[in-house]
Amino acid sequence: MNQRLMDRRDWLKTSAGLMAATSFAHTLQAEETRYYGKINPKTGRWIVGTDPEANIKARINSNENPWGPSDKAKEAYINALNQASRYPDFASEEIKERIAKVEGVLPANVFICAGLSELLNLIADLQGVQHGTMVSAHPTFDLMPALAAKLGGKWIQVPVNGAMQHDLPAMQNAITPDTRLVYICNPGNPTATIVNPNELGLFIDRNWQKALIFIDEAYNDYIPFPASHTMIPKIKEGKDILIGKTLSKVHGFAGLRMAYAIGSQKVINDLNQYRPWAFGVSGPAYQAAMISLEDKAHVSEIVHRTNEIKKNTVASLQSMGYQPILSYTNFVMFPIQQEGKAFVKSMADKGVALRSWNYNNQNYCRVSIGTKEDMDLFLGAMKTI
Repeated sequence: MNQRLMDRRDWLKTSAGLMAATSFAHTLQAEETRYYGKINPKTGRWIVGTDPEANIKARINSNENPWGPSDKAKEAYINALNQASRYPDFASEEIKERIAKVEGVLPANVFICAGLSELLNLIADLQGVQHGTMVSAHPTFDLMPALAAKLGGKWIQVPVNGAMQHDLPAMQNAITPDTRLVYICNPGNPTATIVNPNELGLFIDRNWQKALIFIDEAYNDYIPFPASHTMIPKIKEGKDILIGKTLSKVHGFAGLRMAYAIGSQKVINDLNQYRPWAFGVSGPAYQAAMISLEDKAHVSEIVHRTNEIKKNTVASLQSMGYQPILSYTNFVMFPIQQEGKAFVKSMADKGVALRSWNYNNQNYCRVSIGTKEDMDLFLGAMKTI
C-alpha cells in the first residue's frame, strides 16, 4: 500500500489531526468573509459582500441557476415535508442507488454531501493539506486552497496557459512527494474553459498514485456532450480518484445544499469513516434531488436557456469592444480596464452584483448568466462604464 496513504490515515487517528480538521471546517467561511471589500492576496479576487439591504436588482455573482428547480422537483420537496419529522435514513440510501444508476457506477462509489463546499472541507481534512502541498490551477475556485495555505499548508498555484486552460504538464511538474491533493475544476471557475478530456485522462493515469486527484465537475452539464468529458470512466478503470458533482448549478439547488462525489470504493470508504453522521442533507432535499436527477427535459431546457442568453450577452460585450473568453459554463469571464474593486462597486451602485479577479496584472470581470432581465440590466450598466 502507498506509504503516503498510510501516513495520512495515521495522521487522522491522532487527536491533533482531528483538531486541525475541525479548525479547517469551521474557518472556511471566515476566510471568505475576512476579505469583504478587499482583494484576497492569495487569489487576486475582489470579494464584495452582498448586503441584503443593498439596491441589487441582478444578483449574477454566484453562478446560480436563476430559474430554480424543476416543477417536479418542487412538488417532490413539498410532498416530502410530511415526513420532515423523521430522519432520512432510507432516503439517504435510496438516492445513492439512484445516482449510481445515473452515473453507471455502484452505490458503494457514491458519497452524498451538503453541497460541494462540505465535500471540499472533508477532502482537505482527509488529506491533511495543512501539512503538505496542494496543487491547483490559478486562477481557480479558491476557498479551500486559500484556507489550506492560511492554516500552514503550501498552495502551489500553477498559472493557466495562454488559452486560460489548466496547464496540465506544469501541474504534473509541480507534484512532489509532499503533495496531498491535486485539485482540478473542469470546466474551470472563474475562467469557464475546459480541459481536453484525453489529456486529462492521461494526466490522471500518470499521477493518481502520487496524490489524491479531485476533479470538480460542477459545471459539466453545460458542456456539449458532457458524458465525453467526465472522468468517471477512470474510476471504473480502478483509479483511486474522486469526482465532485453538484445540483447547485443546472438543477437549481443552490439553496437546498445537495451534491455528491463519485470515487473508488477505497476513497469513498475513507470519506465515510471520517464523517460518521450522514444526515447533512434534509429528507425533502433528497426526495427533490431524486426527481431532478431523472428530469432530463428540465436540465436540457435550463442549458438551452443559459446558452441562448449567454450567446446574446457575449455578442453584446463584443460589440462594446470586450473580448470574452470562450465559455463552457453558465458564466462568462472577460478582461476589463478598470480596477476590479472600483468596477464591482460601480456595477453594484447600478444594481448589478458580479465578481472581479486580478490575474497576471490584468483585471477581469466574471458575470453569471441570469435571466434576460438580469442581463439587460448588466449590459445597460456596462455601456455606462
